[in-house]
Amino acid sequence: MTAHFKTEQWIDFARGLASPVLRAEIEEHLARGCEDCRVESARHSLLWDVGRNEVEVPDAVVARALAIAPAPAKPGWRDIVAALVFDSFASPLAAGVRGPGAARMMHFSGGGLEIDVAAEPLPAGALRLMGQIEGSGAASARVRLTAGGEVMDSAVANGFGEFELHGVGHPELVLNIGTALGEGAIRVPLPKLIEE
Repeated sequence: MTAHFKTEQWIDFARGLASPVLRAEIEEHLARGCEDCRVESARHSLLWDVGRNEVEVPDAVVARALAIAPAPAKPGWRDIVAALVFDSFASPLAAGVRGPGAARMMHFSGGGLEIDVAAEPLPAGALRLMGQIEGSGAASARVRLTAGGEVMDSAVANGFGEFELHGVGHPELVLNIGTALGEGAIRVPLPKLIEE
């Protein structure tokens, strides 16, 4: 395989997330007949098609499976608190650029994982958290959104480490991530997401 484009670029191209410039470069390159890149493009497109057509498992089934075979606690098992590395609201935008309903982008790092979270406010104080986890054990990681220790929503990350959760604004929102490796939990304390 030649290194005409990086893996990340092929993934973005297959998912339709590539910038217009990158998309044009790849399409032009493929039109010139590079067989290695045609195969690479087809491979990533197939993986994306399969990944987005996954079956949604009901929460009750996931809960029952976890109750049957809970992850054993390991000696020295502990929670790790992820640090906020980037917050789009920390750098104010020009007047009129960021309005109500704008998604807040955050990046956290901890325990060998990189966690991207987009928090989107919804009507009536609700919010949607969309995120992606990168690192060992990210695929199939269990993600829970808690408020004051109570679970609001939970999900299992897909093969790309992506998840989506729903909740309501609360001053003590925390993402709890348990990786497939079962080596502890990563706690991601979220900043205040909904203005009162």
